[in-house]
Amino acid sequence: MGLSSASRRLNGVVVDDNGPLRGPSSSTIGRNQGLVLKNKLRALVVDDNRITRSAHALLLRNHGVETLEVENGRRATNLCLDGADFDIIIMEMEVPILDGHLATRLIRAMGIPTMILGVHANSRRRETFMKAGIDAFYVKPISHIDLIPILREIDNDKI
Repeated sequence: MGLSSASRRLNGVVVDDNGPLRGPSSSTIGRNQGLVLKNKLRALVVDDNRITRSAHALLLRNHGVETLEVENGRRATNLCLDGADFDIIIMEMEVPILDGHLATRLIRAMGIPTMILGVHANSRRRETFMKAGIDAFYVKPISHIDLIPILREIDNDKI
């Protein structure tokens, strides 16, 4: 999947971790915010924190994205090795068994052309995660405001 100029502008974006959290509010959960996907998209959410993992998965599902959740990097890489196909992966930096850095490197080494969004509670180690091969970094949780343009881009690029 080629990256458009919009992707390059997204690459390295850091959501301000000093401001309020911009997760889905109760007024936006269950609505797709005007996003109508032309294609079926599949996502993988990798996070050992059940609440954050569930919040990201709910956000994706509310936008019509088929979503699978796992709690560690080993399960994520095993799914990819077994041939699971994902259009987007939301990867937490610090997950057990196989951390997000190494899991991302292994997925990239497999030649899997998926958009990988790296997430973490703060941005201090952002650069090392970027070098592992993520496409963009966000302080978690990712909000629908951040996610919609990414989903649109993936949907438009999908053949």
